[in-house]
Amino acid sequence: MIEAKNGVFNLATPNTSYIFKVGECGVLEHLYYGKRLDAFDAELMSNVQNVKICDATAYDKDHSLLFLDNLMTEFSTEGRGDYRLASMKASYDNGHSVLDFVYETYSITQGIPSMEGLPSVYGDEFCTLEVVLKERLFPLRLRLYYLVSDEKDAIVRFSRVENEGSEDVYIQALASLQLDVPNPYWNLVTLDGAWARERMVCDRPLRPGIHINDSKTGASGAFHNPAIALKAPNATELQGDVIGLNLIYSGNHQESVELSPYGRVRLLTGINPNTFTWRLKAKSSFTAPQAVMVYSDKGLNGMSHEMHRFVNENVCRGPWRDKERPVLVNNWEATYFDFNEEKLLDLADTAKDVGIELFVLDDGWFGEREDDTTSLGDWTANGRKLPNGLAGLSSKLHEKGLMFGIWIEPEMVSEKSRLFERHPDWRIAIPNRKPGVGRNQYILDWTREDVTDYMIACISTLLEESKANYVKWDMNRFFSDFNTQGSDKYFMGEFLHRYVLGFYKVLEALTAKFPDILFEGCASGGNRFDLGVLCYMNQIWTSDDTDVLMRQFIQWGTSFFYPQSVMGCHVSASPNHQSLRISSIEDRFNVAAFGILGYEMDLTRLPSNELDIIKEQIRFYKKNRRLFQFGTFTRDISYFNGGNNLKWLVADEEHLVMLDACMLNVPNMPNDRLVVPLLDAGFNARGTERLLVSSRVQRIDRSRLGDNASKFKEDQRGLGLETSVYAGQLESAGIVLGQRFTGSGDIRLTRIRPDFSTEMYIVDRMMI
Repeated sequence: MIEAKNGVFNLATPNTSYIFKVGECGVLEHLYYGKRLDAFDAELMSNVQNVKICDATAYDKDHSLLFLDNLMTEFSTEGRGDYRLASMKASYDNGHSVLDFVYETYSITQGIPSMEGLPSVYGDEFCTLEVVLKERLFPLRLRLYYLVSDEKDAIVRFSRVENEGSEDVYIQALASLQLDVPNPYWNLVTLDGAWARERMVCDRPLRPGIHINDSKTGASGAFHNPAIALKAPNATELQGDVIGLNLIYSGNHQESVELSPYGRVRLLTGINPNTFTWRLKAKSSFTAPQAVMVYSDKGLNGMSHEMHRFVNENVCRGPWRDKERPVLVNNWEATYFDFNEEKLLDLADTAKDVGIELFVLDDGWFGEREDDTTSLGDWTANGRKLPNGLAGLSSKLHEKGLMFGIWIEPEMVSEKSRLFERHPDWRIAIPNRKPGVGRNQYILDWTREDVTDYMIACISTLLEESKANYVKWDMNRFFSDFNTQGSDKYFMGEFLHRYVLGFYKVLEALTAKFPDILFEGCASGGNRFDLGVLCYMNQIWTSDDTDVLMRQFIQWGTSFFYPQSVMGCHVSASPNHQSLRISSIEDRFNVAAFGILGYEMDLTRLPSNELDIIKEQIRFYKKNRRLFQFGTFTRDISYFNGGNNLKWLVADEEHLVMLDACMLNVPNMPNDRLVVPLLDAGFNARGTERLLVSSRVQRIDRSRLGDNASKFKEDQRGLGLETSVYAGQLESAGIVLGQRFTGSGDIRLTRIRPDFSTEMYIVDRMMI
């Protein structure tokens, strides 16, 4: 609901209110963002300035008590007395850069405005508030957009600047949103990392000054994800105030959080100004990407639940949006570059036997590709490895009842390739300078229409001929040498954003032409994990690191802003190929099950007992697949708060599955207690209702007990044996579990919990 009355704008969602007004001199003053207010007095929320601030700059002599630096606003520029980071920076050819935008008018419409080549949220439920600001002196207009739904608490914002004059204007920064917050006491939460350790949670108190969370790599990046949060110092996973922001953009981004000397907190998010300048020509406009913001008073999980629902229903789209995703096998860590059709079909036969539904052919199938030095850009089958081509392999896999998936990296080119021989000028490079190189490859110039049109045609032919059901879209290097060798000599500060627009153009064309193909985004693992990608691809490869411990950290952080329905999660070999950590196949499955399940190992070399385990894992996963992929996901007791156990829960109104993961096994500790936060997980249980609690006993451990397996199950309270318990007790007091093995006593009477081990518990309503 959007209300506009007497210059006051009230954006009301089911549980939140966002309120601002037209203030003195036409400045948009931000008043409130938080728990829903059904009635309020805007004047009592407005800033009161009764005395001058000694060293501050007043707006002008007629408004000597209007200090922009001490005011919460909806939008800001430099040079008029607000000395914080600004929403917009721009200049004319003569260097003039002081701008002063004031309120002009507003409109409220049903629907979502056009995004001019950028991805957008969608949904018939959205109503849009457009607030128009006019520069006092220059022919510039700014439009601030607020998308509000009566069904969800997420609010979507973006901005657009219009040049109505005859001179070019150089836009150096244009934030998608600005949010000013009055209370200085917050913790800043970011998701930081690098390849193989993406989206590690960093939680620290705000201090005076500026914190920058950004990417300058050309992609949204693994270093700092574009999603951030503010949380109250006492907020936990389950309670307290949290504000979350996420940007719908796949290129260089910047989120700045500034705590001013006056105790104001300003959040800005948008395209990174450090690598961006846009020449806004006369009579043209520029649109910033959309950004999503959510407030919750129910802790980090409350914010996550709203973000997850929004991503599932208003970002992901197409036929696969609500479908259960298939269990796959990927041949990369099974074969790397060393394979032929016979080896692939052997792997496919074993995969089919254990219940896998999708076979994915990874890197090495094209051109003369025997290692990572050649053939990117030559998207035709390697005849030595695939004598019957992709069509032949695909046909044989389909005959086996398997879907066929293909890996591609269409944004890249190798110097040793036919494409580079024909079009060396398509490579991003600066003339007379050797370009930077990553993974022995170079980037194609997707700012050029001839390059993107060629790639749309090339990949379309590939997908038509191969009859692929799935595409893994990779991108394995950072950007450098920003320059086009095409005929369109635009201002080079526009290069990286124009590249992102080209990326979206290709994705828009291919996903529209092949709506039934399941696309998965990938960029050296999770190097481009963002909402922009998810507007076209319904899932993203979470990380190349599939280690059982690291994946707990990676999936934990990812889940702050992204639902498990978009996370690709694989069971791989032990020792792990990234960490050399040894772990049981059950522990690896237990972690990977909380996402889109796949296997990435040579199944043909596993002993029969492990194949039996995998077959049972897949049967269990399929039985509970909708719950794992689309159930409400809740975190509890993290490593990051000093706990030694991590808990994940997925739940609907009738069923719940919980992962309990142990970080380090400490001997001779008190008995573990199984406590399940049912209500916060979305499981609608009544305190007096009796529930059935059971667990997936780790078969690899149970098998060691031979004929004593049944006694082992009976002697371990809550492990394997179905146990009836009252809902209120399970949520608050819990079930005391059997003792862990500590080196003495009968092993049949103890629970086996080595380092980095996991247990999975299932909670169901009792049949009456």
